[in-house]
Amino acid sequence: MEHEGLVRAVEVISNAGLDIEQIITDRHKQNAAWIRRNLPDTDHHFDIWHVSKGKLTATSLNAYDALTLCRNTLIYQLQTISVLIWSKTMT
Repeated sequence: MEHEGLVRAVEVISNAGLDIEQIITDRHKQNAAWIRRNLPDTDHHFDIWHVSKGKLTATSLNAYDALTLCRNTLIYQLQTISVLIWSKTMT
């Protein structure tokens, strides 16, 4: 979500007289900082799709694949993403 889209969406929701208790965004640092400053009582969570596609998971597993030339790395990658999604739904 672009930052400007977040700001506009929050403005529309606030103008409608609704309170925002939770918000889910991508891992954009500008959005996280803006939410901390402007919506201090709102729980902010990251979208699991963006977390599972993040640099840490993809980079470390691709580096592992390049070093070992292991065919099972893709399966391991998919299992890791599945665990991330499962753990997020359980919390």
